[in-house]
Parts: sequence; structure tokens; C-alpha cells
Amino acid sequence: SERSFFADFVFRSPKKATGKSQKEITDVLLWFDDLLIAVEVKAMGGEEINEDAIKPWAQKRIKKALKQINGAKRFLFKNTGTALLSNERRGKIEFSAVDTTEFHGLVVLDHPPVDYHPSELVPEISDVDFPLHIMTLIDYRNACAEFTTVPDFLDYLVNRQQLLKGQPVEVGRE
Repeated sequence: SERSFFADFVFRSPKKATGKSQKEITDVLLWFDDLLIAVEVKAMGGEEINEDAIKPWAQKRIKKALKQINGAKRFLFKNTGTALLSNERRGKIEFSAVDTTEFHGLVVLDHPPVDYHPSELVPEISDVDFPLHIMTLIDYRNACAEFTTVPDFLDYLVNRQQLLKGQPVEVGRE
């Protein structure tokens, strides 16, 4: 994300600013004007990689990522939590989502190619109250190469969501 979008908008490992332990909110937070995209990245590694293992692995990681993104949204919006953000360009920032009007979740999965519909593995995806996007690392990299600004990438995500509304989206077919 940092290479594809302006470094100003990408914050890795944002932390909760409350409490003694500064717990991570999400893997990456993309903040642009009144938009937040919480990104969870899950990589297959160390496990024995065979085609039969990929779908159960993906199911488990998508469920975990969904829980983490829901937690990030709950912390940032319902609790009016303050997050500590930092990146090389902007330094450290205390952030509150008070003026944020749009929220998306993005799950990026790094695993060998295999065809599946995330919504068939994790039916709870249809219950989320925000746009949730699930794609492979390869598709994410391709999208970032094609859409090099945050507004372009957001337009892509919004159009992708509207075009595929109600249809299961197969991972690896961007």
C-alpha cells in the first residue's frame, strides 16, 4: 500500500491510544479525508501447502479477519476511540473517527491459487454493515498497480461492490 498510494495515507499497525497496553487495531489503516479502510492481511506460511488445505485455511483466516475488522470499526466509531497512527511522512498522529463517514474492510489473502467463493466459506460476510472486500495478494497488487491514487482505488472498490452486489465473488478473479 505504501508504494502504491501516497505514503501520507497508509498507517501500518495503528494502536489504541487508551489503556496501558497499546493494542493493534488492524494491520493497516488507510485514511483519506472522510474514508477509512481497515485492512487485514493473512499469509499462508509454515503450514503444509496442498490444495485441500487452502480452503479450510482461508475459511479460518477470513473469519478471524472479519472479527478483527468488526472490532476496528467498533473501536473507532462506537467507542469514539482514539487511535495512534504513524507513518514516515506524517509522523505520529492521534486520530479520532468523528468526522469519518465512510468505512470499508479489506481482507488480503496470500495463498497459492485455488478457486472458492469467500461467502460460501464464511456466510457471516453477508451480515456486515459495511462494504467488505476479499482478494488475494496478487489481485491486490494488481489493483494497486492499476489504481495508483486513493480516490481511484476507492472508486474501484465501490464499483466492484455495486457490480457484484448479491453475487458471490470468486477469489483470484479480479
